[in-house]
Parts: sequence; structure tokens; C-alpha cells
Amino acid sequence: MAGSNPPRPLVCIATGQYSIFLKCKASNAAKFQAWRKVARIIAVSFALLLSAGTPGPSGMTFPPSDPGSSSHLLDPASTLKRTAFSSFGQLVTGPEWIAYKERFIESGRIVDTANGNISHSEGQGYGMLLSVDADDPLTFHAIWSFTKRNLQIRSDQLFGWRWVRDGDSALVDRNNASDGDILIAYALIRAALAWNVPQYLSEAHPIVLDIRRLLITQQDGLTVLRPGIQGFSPEGGGQVINLSYYVYPAFRLFNRLDPHSSWKKLERDGLALTDLARFGQKRAIPDWVILAERVVEIADNKPPLSSYDAVRIPLYMALEGVDPALLEGFHQQWNSVGDRVPVAINLAADKIDHVMSAPGYRAIAELVACATRGEAVGELVRDFDGGDYFDSTLHLLTLTALRLRYPACLEKEEGY
Repeated sequence: MAGSNPPRPLVCIATGQYSIFLKCKASNAAKFQAWRKVARIIAVSFALLLSAGTPGPSGMTFPPSDPGSSSHLLDPASTLKRTAFSSFGQLVTGPEWIAYKERFIESGRIVDTANGNISHSEGQGYGMLLSVDADDPLTFHAIWSFTKRNLQIRSDQLFGWRWVRDGDSALVDRNNASDGDILIAYALIRAALAWNVPQYLSEAHPIVLDIRRLLITQQDGLTVLRPGIQGFSPEGGGQVINLSYYVYPAFRLFNRLDPHSSWKKLERDGLALTDLARFGQKRAIPDWVILAERVVEIADNKPPLSSYDAVRIPLYMALEGVDPALLEGFHQQWNSVGDRVPVAINLAADKIDHVMSAPGYRAIAELVACATRGEAVGELVRDFDGGDYFDSTLHLLTLTALRLRYPACLEKEEGY
């Protein structure tokens, strides 16, 4: 609710199969941050001694599951206590985050400055995720409070996707967008683990269940993600799919909170479809495809473009830490002639529509060059300056991926 206080952290740190409980006196942000610094030092020290578990997304490590029972995964408090994470420091720096907040965050809502200053579930999810990466629990709480109050007003646990401030502020489209739902649930889990707030896991759990229940479906023997509940199943059959809605680093965490084979199948089949869905001389992936009768085609009810949706696909793959070989197609598409910049392609005409030269899009092309070739990123990418909402958001997420997965590419001298 508006004006409510952020949930109090119950436990400061849990490492490996041993837990250290530091009771947090979080009456103000300064005390909370002081306790977090102590907890991080202890966590790093114990992480060096206790190497049990397997790597997870965003630097987290999961202890081995008890083969005799998985019930603890359904209990947020138990999940939290059994989860260890390694500290990678602040993945979004203070100056970057201040600049982002000043431009795009207004009383807990993320403002899409290039789209009539609307807000949407995607932006709210991105804002929550970046708040975690910036280690800013108060801003996270503000964004999540706005999101619950204004977007989570459907009959299920998902989120209406489009909110407009124009006279009477309102949710003008109650249909969901699955990438927004996924980003919000993923950010809640990340926040619970980063700040030890079991309430966030409790709030994420029903969202994750409804994502699986309402948005994951079967088509031609593949497990696929519906872009939304309404409007993406043509009368002639098949399933319309947006491959940029597959936020790969989220699925492993969802499987820990909601153990089900669908999550691994969704990631596996999403990567397979990404490999199949390449068209034209550039072998570009459309923003929208349709899977019908075991054939992937460009969706005929959407613009035949590979552009601002598809550009996110390699970013999510890199954040998950997939085999760099899976990014080779993007390298050939954008970097093979040395441009290091994505291009929007009209797939119907099989020609470049325009160059996507803003720093956030260029950053993704350079991330691909880093992952596949070990090439250093340039100064334009290393230094966040900011543009519109989408460009700036992707820029910060790409810097997060570089700092987390490929820090050497930020440290090298420019190679071009």
C-alpha cells in the first residue's frame, strides 16, 4: 500500500549448508546497509570454504537438493535459508542508478519516455530487477508497491500490461504480457535472496504458478510460452510466439520455487526455436513467429521485422550464461563486418530497415562479440549516458551481464 514500509529482513545471510543468522535492525536504510556489508564479508569468506552446490543465475549458488524431498522448495522461508549466494558487488553503479532513477522512475512507476510516458508491466519488472542489481531495497519496494496496486488487479496473479496517466490514471489494457509477468516474479525472487526478505518469495510464488498454469502450453510437441492469455492463438491453428519474452535466467529460479519439468523444457525448446527461427540473408530472428504443423514462420499478423524485440534475445541468453556458441548467429548478423551494431531488418523485403545505433542496442552487439570472441567493449558501452527508457534499460542490463559473466571484456583496452 502507498506509504507502507518495506518488509523487514528476517535473516541477513545463509551460506552453503551452514547458516549464520545476523538479526537485522532495519529501522533505517543506513543501519540496513551497514549490516549488509558485514554479511557480505562473512558470505565471501564462507563461500571460499564451502563450495557445495551448483552455480545459478546472477551469482547465486544452490545447495544440492535433497533427493528424498522437494517440499522445502515450496516454502519461501525454507527456500531462503537453504540458498547461498556469492557477492559480486553492485552490478549497477551508484551514478548509473541515480541517472536512471532521475529519468525514468516517478513515484514507483517506470516511465516509458519514448512511448507517450505510459507505464507497463515490462518496465515495472525491469525497474525492480535493476533495483536489486543496484542494491536499492527502498526503490524496489516503491516500484513493487505501485505494480501491485495498479497492475495486479486481474482475477489471476498476473499483471495488466499497460497503464496510462492521462486525467484519470488507469490500467487501459488488462491483458497480460508474459515477459512483464516473468520479469516481476524473477525480480521478487532475486530481491528475497539479496536482502533476505521471505515475504517477496511468498509474493512471487503464486505469480510463478500462474505463469506455468496459464502461459506455458504445448504446440507440436514443444513446450512454448504464450505472449499473453488473450489474442495469440490464430483461428487457423498454431501458436504465436515472441522469443524475446524468454527471460532465461528466470526459469532456473522458478524451477526452485515451483519444481516442475515445464521450466527446463521451456528453456530447452526456447533455445531450439531460436536456432530454427532465422530468415533472410542475415539469418535474422523475427520479433514475432508462429509455430504451426511443426514449422516456424514469420507471424503474418505482426510487422515482419527483426528489431526492438529480437535484440533482447542474446542479452537474456548471456545473462543466463549459455554456451557462447549459441550466440554465434547474432555475432554473424551484427558483427561479421565489424560494425558492432544491431540492425532492424524488414524480413518481407529482406533488407535493412534502419541501424539501431543507440548505446543500449550497440551494447548488446558488443556483449555478443565479447562472449563469442573475447573482444573488449568500447567506451560508448562502458560509460552509461542514457537515452530513452528502453535503450537505457537494455544498456544497464547489458552492463550487468558483462560485469557478472564477462568482466574481462570491460577491463581490456579497446580493440578497435
